[in-house]
Order: sequence, then structure tokens, then C-alpha cells
Amino acid sequence: MSPQKRSYEDINVKLKRKTTTQLKGVIAGIGLLTVLMLLSTFSMPRSTLAAGNVRQVNQRATLPPEWTATFTVSPPAQTEVPLPTITLGGQSSTAVPLSLSASAIAGKQIIVDVDFITLHTEPSANEPAIEDAPRGTVKTLIAEIKNTSDQTTWWYVSDGYGWIPSTQNGVSTTRDYSPDALNQMLAETDTQLQSDAQNPMLQFQKGWIHNNQQNYDAALSEISSAITTFKASPTVDPIKLAHLYDYLGKVYLDEEDYPNTAQNISAAIDLGLREAAVYDRRAIAYLHMGEYEQSRSDYEEAIRLNPKYGLLYSNMGSLLDAIDKQDPAQVDYFTRAIEIDPYFPYGYSNRANYYRQSGDLTDHVVDDFTTALRLAPNDQSALINRGVVHWLRQEFTLALRDFDFLIQLYPNYAAAYSDRGGLYAEMGNRKAALIDLRMAVKIGDKTGLAYYNFGVVLNEEGQYAAALYCYNKALEINPYRNDARINRANLLERFPDLDEKAIMASPSVEALITPTP
Repeated sequence: MSPQKRSYEDINVKLKRKTTTQLKGVIAGIGLLTVLMLLSTFSMPRSTLAAGNVRQVNQRATLPPEWTATFTVSPPAQTEVPLPTITLGGQSSTAVPLSLSASAIAGKQIIVDVDFITLHTEPSANEPAIEDAPRGTVKTLIAEIKNTSDQTTWWYVSDGYGWIPSTQNGVSTTRDYSPDALNQMLAETDTQLQSDAQNPMLQFQKGWIHNNQQNYDAALSEISSAITTFKASPTVDPIKLAHLYDYLGKVYLDEEDYPNTAQNISAAIDLGLREAAVYDRRAIAYLHMGEYEQSRSDYEEAIRLNPKYGLLYSNMGSLLDAIDKQDPAQVDYFTRAIEIDPYFPYGYSNRANYYRQSGDLTDHVVDDFTTALRLAPNDQSALINRGVVHWLRQEFTLALRDFDFLIQLYPNYAAAYSDRGGLYAEMGNRKAALIDLRMAVKIGDKTGLAYYNFGVVLNEEGQYAAALYCYNKALEINPYRNDARINRANLLERFPDLDEKAIMASPSVEALITPTP
């Protein structure tokens, strides 16, 4: 009988903040890869544990990704070390400037408190604009730098991945984020609407605040009303109307309604809105709809419109990954994103993921993930991926530190418990492994990974009926889990007397696996 294998799967967070996340964002796609044959010998053949990790991350040009939530846990010490020099495709090197003050402000949330603020590709009003962010937009700070020419402090923000000024004409452009602050802005807008109920821009502003509160139904209703009111005006500025359709498309994108996203953003483009960020959003929708050529065309147009916008190159690389995960051209796009915008965290993490998936576990892969975490210390995808790389490199203590911190930040992230449970099993701590795997199952196993790992550990414990139950549950969730299918077949071959039907119907076996609520 051939030995059972442990395998790990990739959770491909793409284009959506609910990735993880962000990809909250984050949208997850599943892939399988066999790795990590254990060296120890047991009475039953060992099975390769599965480690969940987040692969390519595509970020749209606006709306905060899931990891923008405020956390009280401090990042681990490893994210506070000086940034390494990063090798770019083995040809050249770059690094995030050491003057970066990310450790002081990274992760802080703010709210735009002026009518509109413009994001730029560089910390200067003279550099290309990305797009305007309306009042009520929530942003997360990544970096801070002072423009020596005008002494203005600029912030690099995750919502849009560009630079905004902290002040305009001596007036602060933002206020600190809190739910109460957004509620106050909403109340202020309602007061204005009482005396100007048919003002479409106030209707839009109310809808946009709802959107940043993640109250999407109310946001869609208010922005749709703004469009109706605006179209009824005696004179209609087509570009202003186009922006309203674009914002409506953003809300649909947040709700993962990709056909309506594409429809509304197409309406904005037809009305004459020609901005790189707009094409980026439609490209994301097309990718999720499987319309790869339309997505590619939109990214090409976006890059033509704003070749200094680093996010676009990273997203194009992730599109190539969706088409063909082995396409080496994607790493060129990730590297180009880093060269253009060294503050963009996902250029580093996406490139590291490509190399890792290609079997490269050398130091520059860890360095890329560490740089991404220096810029976004709470990023779910980079943390789990770096943990997996440490695991594959047999650096168990470092892997455990990443998984521990990930669970501190995301206590309801099932894949993190499943990964840590698999790692504990690899380290020989089966008791801890079973606790984590039960927690993963309790939270909800959406990929079959937790049940698969649970089955591996139970198999090694000699609880073959329970292991068979877990492999079958993994296959119920994901019929394409070949690792679970092989392990199930191996068990039935070795123990032909196992009554599979009775085991699956047994309350005692289910009670062993499924925690009591």
C-alpha cells in the first residue's frame, strides 16, 4: 500500500476585501499541492498534513480591505526589524525606504473629512492622480512622509494604495476613525437633507457613509436615489453622473455582485469616465466572471492611463495567475509593481507566493513576506503564507509564532487553527493538534482542510473509524480533495471490516469530532 500523504492547499484571495482578505476579503479559491512527507514511522503510513495559505492578492483601487480593522494586539517583534533588501527576480534590488515611519502609524484608521480628497501615486500634488475619495471614506495608514518642498505631511493609505495630504490650506483633511465618528457624519448629512432633500450629492454622501459602515443595502438605495435625482435635473453633467455610477459599482463589488459591478462601471465609462482605477474595478469584476480577455484588456487600458500606479501591475500579475498559475510573466508584473511603488505590500507577498508555489523556499521568499508585513503588520494573507514557508523550511518555532499571532488577530479564522493544528502534529504535539483542529471544525470548515488534517491526526492515534469519518467529511465539503480520497481508500484497503455507512451515521463518532456548541 502506498503511503498516505499530507498535502496543503492554497486559499487564493483575489480582488475582494471580505480577502481574506484582505484577501474580509477576501474571496478564496482553492488549489491543492502535495508536500511535506514526514520522516517518522508509525504503524500506519503517515499522511501529509495540509497547510492553508493565501496566494495571489488582487487589490482594487478603493474601499478598505478586511485587514483594515483596528486591532489591539501588537505585531510580533519580527515585523519591527529593519527592512531587508529585496532581490527583484534575481536581477536587481530595492527596498522600502528606511525613512519609512510605518511602525508609528501603520494600521491607524482615519476618515476623509473634506468633500473629496485626491490620491496621488507619489507624495506630491504634482504627481499623477489616482482618484478622488469622498467624505466618509475610511482609510488605513501604511506610511508617512514629509514633502520637503512644501513641508506637507503625506500618508500612504491602503484604500486605493496611494498618497493623500494630511492637510489642505492648513486644514486637516481627515478625522480619526471610530464607529461613532461615522455615525456623527451620517447625522450631519441627515440634518442637511432635511432642508435640501433633493440634493443628489447629499444623497450620495449618505450612501457612501453607509457603504463605509458596511451597510450595503442602504448604500445601494441612497446612491441609486442620487442617480435618479441627478438624471432628473434640467442639466446633467455626464462626468458627475459617471462618478455616481462608478460609486454604485464599487458597492456592488463590495457585495461580490460582479455582473452589477461590471454593468454600472461600464455605464460610467460609456459616459466618459476614463480613470485607471475605474478600469481596475471592472477588470476585477470580469476576472471573477471568468471573462479573462476583457479583464486583461481593462488592465492594459488602466496601465496606459496611469503607468505610475503600482497596484495595476500587481493586479495584472494576479490575472495571469488566474489564467495559468505557472505563467512566469506574472512575477515580472509583481516585480514591476514593487519597482514603481515600493510601499505597496501585495507586490511583495504576491511575488513571494509565486516563487513558493514554484518550489523556491530560499531566504528572499521569507524576506518578501516580511517586507509585506512591515507595511501591513496585520495582513492575514502574508502572515499565513510566511507561516507556511517557515513550516516547509522546518522552522517550526517561527511558523508557530506566525500562526499564533494570526489567531490573536483573527480568532475566528478556521484555516489558521487548521494550519497550527497541522504544525503541532508535525511537531509531535498531537494533543494540541486535536484542540486546534476541533476549533477549526467548530468555526466552520469551508474547504475540507480542517477535516482532512483531523483525519490525519486521528489516523496516527489509531482511531481509524474517526479518521475515516473525517476524510469523508472533507470530501463532502470538497469532492476534489484527492489527498482525502487517497487516505480514505488506504484505510478501507487496510481495514476492510470498517462499516463506512455505520460510521458516518454514528452519533458517538460525530461527537468525537464535532465540538459541543
